[in-house]
Amino acid sequence: MAEQESELYAPVAAWFISANYAVMAEVKSCDVIAVRGGELTVIELKLKPSLKLIYQLTARARCADFVYAALPFDAVKSTQRRQFLGLLRRLGIGLLWIRESQLGTTIKEALVAKPQPRGGPKDKRLRSAILKEFATRQSDQAVGGQASIIPLVTAYRENVLVTLALLEIHGECSPNKLRELGAPSTVGRILIDNHDHWFERKRRGIYAHTAASCESAHQKFPEAWQAALDRARQRE
Repeated sequence: MAEQESELYAPVAAWFISANYAVMAEVKSCDVIAVRGGELTVIELKLKPSLKLIYQLTARARCADFVYAALPFDAVKSTQRRQFLGLLRRLGIGLLWIRESQLGTTIKEALVAKPQPRGGPKDKRLRSAILKEFATRQSDQAVGGQASIIPLVTAYRENVLVTLALLEIHGECSPNKLRELGAPSTVGRILIDNHDHWFERKRRGIYAHTAASCESAHQKFPEAWQAALDRARQRE
């Protein structure tokens, strides 16, 4: 039986990919999202059922077209499965049972998700943010269920790393020069916000990276940092 939620990600992602969905993990607090034909499906990975899971599922239902819970089959006692399925059925939430055996891992769709009604303006903004992250994130290094233990490489994080890589390769630059080299259009805001303290202004309109920034990026995001360097070098 799985010991961490992140262990459930691979079989669930493969199940949706086999149905022609595009899948991404850890998007705007959702464990997994699957997109197909403009429809947004959100999947929550859990090792066992709980009231918190029900809260999460109902919250996701306000911004998604379909919502699924994915749990190990043995996570729910046999005497409680009927009640658990009945609750999810009334909420229109789909359910994926994950079974492990000597033959491998299998997924069974115990409940088919029903279309969810759209929420209010706040929920629509969240839906737009989820789909924007899905459209703009370039790496696929996140694993569903890992957000609390591993820093996520979001689309914004990718842009920060590319900016850092360009400064590492080309030295001091202005925001306009960085854009010419391939930095995102928001590079000016990235340099000003400087959430990771990786950048410093050398003089008016000219920026560089701090001494410890590249090592920090390598330690926190090794694969994404290497990808950013490779991308920056393509512009040399």
